[in-house]
Amino acid sequence: MSANRRSVPRGWLNAALVLLLSACSVQELQFDASAPDSSTNDGAVADAPQDTAFDIPPDRETPDSSGASGDASADVLPDSAFEDASRCDGRDLSCDGIDDDCDGAIDEEYRAAPCTTGAEGMCEGITICESGSVRCRARDVAASDDCDGRDDDCDGAIDEDFDPACVVGACPGIRICSMSGDIGMCRPSPTSTVEQCSDGADNDCDGEVDERDCCFRFEVGGAQYAWCQEPRTYEESQRFCENARGHLVSIETSGEQRAIELLLSRFSVSDTWIGLLDRGMGFEWASGAAFSFENWAAGEPNESRRPRAASLRFTLSYGWRDSSTSQTLPFLCEFPGE
Repeated sequence: MSANRRSVPRGWLNAALVLLLSACSVQELQFDASAPDSSTNDGAVADAPQDTAFDIPPDRETPDSSGASGDASADVLPDSAFEDASRCDGRDLSCDGIDDDCDGAIDEEYRAAPCTTGAEGMCEGITICESGSVRCRARDVAASDDCDGRDDDCDGAIDEDFDPACVVGACPGIRICSMSGDIGMCRPSPTSTVEQCSDGADNDCDGEVDERDCCFRFEVGGAQYAWCQEPRTYEESQRFCENARGHLVSIETSGEQRAIELLLSRFSVSDTWIGLLDRGMGFEWASGAAFSFENWAAGEPNESRRPRAASLRFTLSYGWRDSSTSQTLPFLCEFPGE
């Protein structure tokens, strides 16, 4: 081989052949390495081995511009990669066990909702997301069912443990629990006590203290009494005593008569209603006690109109006299069993 002949790297030659094949659409190209080289000075024929055509098989790697070979498909992303990227847009609201917003947490924005557990009573549950599935979990069951319009203890009844009892001033009262779970104001019960005079308290819970219709309470031999100074008719007086869980006094013995006289002497009043009434069939005690003791003043009873009732008369040494029930007088209540 001539000394000035330069060898051409086979890699470059292959690249040139690829470009030539692409431009000329040549199906086959063979190169005879044994042909004489016209560029030599001595006209000698170089002895070179017969080479095959430089066709590039389909399964051969294509060199890059740097001469290194590589797989062209390695830089192409699959369709699933674009799908994974698109699902990360938005929020993770569904219960599907997937990190939809790609923040490292799963189903963290799932929103719970009321649901029915099927448990006894009317208890509702709340939905929860567990392992990509939604289930209904019962609320915590309360130990008691107070006033809130719900079946807190899941027994089928609503607000059954609500206690309506309350106190207004010195009086027992009652509260109402509405169907919507609202608690009303505490109101005095119909059997509230009478207003006690001179104690500075609103005993009858009417917003006034020691008002004019207050009563003086005292005890005799274990029995409770209240002398009320506001004049009323007999029927009004009896109704007042009944509302205070008592009745107009029944004087059944001489000892009781004497004790009441001593107490009433403190007030120097003319007359006071007691619980003896005649509606036309004879006198009877309002309490239902047997009418066996009597202490009429001289000339009494003498009222011809019916109904008539008895009163204690201070000017007659507390002897009894009868009067029309329409007359207004102070009165004496008795509270058995107190």
